[in-house]
Amino acid sequence: MTDPTPIVAVEPLHPVTSSACIGIGYDDRTKRLAVQYVSGHIYYYADVQDKEAADLITAESIGKAVNALRKTHAGQRVSGPCFACGAEGLIGHRCADCGCATHREVPRKERHAEEG
Repeated sequence: MTDPTPIVAVEPLHPVTSSACIGIGYDDRTKRLAVQYVSGHIYYYADVQDKEAADLITAESIGKAVNALRKTHAGQRVSGPCFACGAEGLIGHRCADCGCATHREVPRKERHAEEG
């Protein structure tokens, strides 16, 4: 099995070694942190200061650092499945896997049914 490759988001996601996430990106201009979890889902966290982002990226345990960040910053899911093939990608963008459909947002109720 090959290592998962992070989806290209607004902030370029850099691969990380973690059991919780596969990519992290930070935009110091907008103070937005992007995290792609091992599930493939991407979340954006707003108002993340430069030091918080640097500490997270260099943390001994990135998973623990992300969990701590989630307690102080609200996350917004920005990825969803493709209408046609189900591959994960950025909501509203054309699917890189099949190229024939766009990614959609999954309602919270439906998300819980998928994860359960």
